Formats: sequence, C-alpha cells, structure tokens
Amino acid sequence: MKTLKERLRGLFDLTSKDETAEELYIILDDYISSVAVRLEREYNFKDFETGEDVGGDCFVTPPSKGEFYVAHKGIYEVMQVTHVYDSSRRAGTIYLKKARDLKPAG
Repeated sequence: MKTLKERLRGLFDLTSKDETAEELYIILDDYISSVAVRLEREYNFKDFETGEDVGGDCFVTPPSKGEFYVAHKGIYEVMQVTHVYDSSRRAGTIYLKKARDLKPAG
C-alpha cells in the first residue's frame, strides 16, 4: 500500500481534472477514516448493579452520565464512565442501569 505522500505525488501524473478530483476524494476519505479510527476508544459496558457484561463499543466521545444507550438487551441509563490512561492497550468501562427492556417490533 502506498503512503499518503506517494498517493499525493501520483495526482500529478493524472491528466484529467475529473480523474484527479476522484482520486483526491478517495485519498481524503481514506485519511479522514484513518484519523477517526485513531481518535476512537473502546469501552466495555457493565450492568451497574450486577457487574454483568452488557457489551461494548468504540467512541470518539462516549455517552455521558445521565444519557441513555440502546443495547441489544434493552435501554440503559449511563451511570458512570471510567476512562483509562492507556486507551490504546485497555478499554474503558461504562456502567449502565437498565431503564427498560426492548420490545420486538410488530
């Protein structure tokens, strides 16, 4: 895979403006995705009362205390968010309290 610098240099070899615009769009989209992935942090969800694992997800900004989060088991209120100092190695924890069960559609 080419580096960002190599991909940008390749733009000068293209002859059509449309070709250049399309390639530049692809390069920028890849770069934006790369930055977003680096900003995301992983969090494990735990039930506030039982400590049971509810799931997990990645966030740039995790939900705040008092907000609600929908998981496959129900709707939960965020009770506490624990961040870690070495987030590239470990996940943070979000403690949730079940507000209500999800009802099947129909």
